[in-house]
Amino acid sequence: MEPFALLRANRGGRKPRQSASRSAPIVAGQRALGDAIRRARTSQGLTQIELAESLGMHRTQLGHVEQGKKDCQLSTLMRLADALGLPLSMLVRSAQL
Repeated sequence: MEPFALLRANRGGRKPRQSASRSAPIVAGQRALGDAIRRARTSQGLTQIELAESLGMHRTQLGHVEQGKKDCQLSTLMRLADALGLPLSMLVRSAQL
C-alpha cells in the first residue's frame, strides 16, 4: 500500500473504523461494566441524577456509561466506585470482566 493511501481514503478527518470482531470484546466489556454500575447504583436506591451530581458529571454522561456507549477513564471509574462505596476491584469483578 502506498504510504499516503490511507490518509487519502480517510478524508474529512474521520478515524478509520476498527473491524467489528476486534472492537466487539471492548464494547461487551463496557456494557458489562455499565450494567454493574447500574446494579450497584439501584441497589443503593440512588438515581442517575443523584450519583451524577455527587461525581460532578451530567446525568446523560452517566447514562451513557451505564449503557456501555461511553468509554470512561480509570479515574472516573475510581470516583464511581468510591461514590458507590465499593472497591474498584469489586465493581470490576461484579461485571465479570
